[in-house]
Amino acid sequence: MVGSRVNIKRIKAFDLFEDISDEDAAELLKHLEVMGRRMVRINTMGPGDYCGEISIVLNCPATATVRAREKVRLLVFPGEIFRQFIERHKAVFFRIFKTTTERLSTTDIIQLRHFIDEFDFFYRKFLDVQRIWYFLPSELVARTLRGEMEEIKGGVLRDVTVLFLDLRHYTFFAEVRRPEKVLSTLNEIFSQITNIITRNNGNVDKFLGDGLMAVFGNQTTPRKNAQNALAAAIESMEFLQRFNRDRYRRHEEEFYMGIGLNSGEAVFGNVGVENMMMNYTAIGDTVNVAARLCSLEGNNTVNLTEATYKLTYRKLKKFRVEKQKALKLRGRRDPVTVYQVTVP
Repeated sequence: MVGSRVNIKRIKAFDLFEDISDEDAAELLKHLEVMGRRMVRINTMGPGDYCGEISIVLNCPATATVRAREKVRLLVFPGEIFRQFIERHKAVFFRIFKTTTERLSTTDIIQLRHFIDEFDFFYRKFLDVQRIWYFLPSELVARTLRGEMEEIKGGVLRDVTVLFLDLRHYTFFAEVRRPEKVLSTLNEIFSQITNIITRNNGNVDKFLGDGLMAVFGNQTTPRKNAQNALAAAIESMEFLQRFNRDRYRRHEEEFYMGIGLNSGEAVFGNVGVENMMMNYTAIGDTVNVAARLCSLEGNNTVNLTEATYKLTYRKLKKFRVEKQKALKLRGRRDPVTVYQVTVP
């Protein structure tokens, strides 16, 4: 395993990773393997180059064999780990896609000429589609590129933790401020919270006016997903506290936040009218309960169901946690036991 400060600097020396944070680099390096110092041959690559990107991005067999002219140290990331990584880091994905196109377009292998022409055409189209990506969930785009959308037509059942977040006092803020100021402030807040969610291996499912829904289901165990969601919730609260301190100094309105977390099974699929407008999202009772918890009274609190609490209680020792009596949630038959976490 590699994860030292020196190796973080080495991996960020690659153009591919120069824009990612040290924390993301350290997480990726946990899965790094160092291959032996055997003799291999290469053609045109040099220090800092990479290979094998086509098979990872498109989930297909390798298209070429790489050989070296001198002794090399080859750093290897497991395909699935790296695929999840580039789904969260769009800039890295676009660099890989661009490099792939350039490499294919300069080859002189006759058998690949027809493929190169088609690939170059689709790459130019992809640059246009790139702008659309920012309006879609990253998981949806990644599944589309890998040709997996047919598999999810009937829905995919997954064990997840769902996070709902709501800004309080937003209605008053929108009343007293001009619309363009409201929009810029919301974008400022949500850009930071989205980064927090992504850094904790979550995906923003949708924005809901003054709130959002995020899903944590990328990890191998329900416990890890729930702990990531809790970490994102607490970091979001801490960010808002810093954000409010700056606004207080500028004599501007402050915001409060409510967050609801629930863990369990949810179905992922397309909801809407086929061939017109569809939304790829998670649905089910797990999602509904998380949304209801988010709307409970209380500012700067994180409300957990018992399912989430059992998966995260070890991470809550330094916080004040109050167990609420079983609550009757709007529109739901069975009451829910709620744990309310206050972030100091």
